[in-house]
Amino acid sequence: MKTSLSSKVLTPVNWMFNKTMRVAIQGLHVDLNSVAMVKSLLKENKKVILVPVYKSFADPFILNFIHSHFKFEIPFSFGNFEDTPQIPFFRKLGKSTGYIFSRRADDQDLQSQYINSALLKEIIKHNNLSVVYQNSTRPRTGKFN
Repeated sequence: MKTSLSSKVLTPVNWMFNKTMRVAIQGLHVDLNSVAMVKSLLKENKKVILVPVYKSFADPFILNFIHSHFKFEIPFSFGNFEDTPQIPFFRKLGKSTGYIFSRRADDQDLQSQYINSALLKEIIKHNNLSVVYQNSTRPRTGKFN
């Protein structure tokens, strides 16, 4: 489960994503008030946890691009292992951009739940900005597994 944040990977990925988005969807629209609010909270040394709904595999790349563009620290991201495509290239790319593939199935064992919880607590404790993707493929019970 080795995951790291590598600018050697993030810089070319963000450049390629920028070029692709300009052609594919004619830009990306971001709420600048929300960006200012997050920047303000981070300046006050507060913990910020972003909880986007996972709609597609492009979501982590979009969020990393936004963080890079607005000069945020690149956060570690917790995604659902079951939601991500099992393509080796994308798995390697995700691991080098701080994406943690956590298993969050409702029927997972207590040990896996504990490991997810402990890892999430440590990441939040040592980083001011973190991302926890909601699983959009099934309804959530209101608790983080």
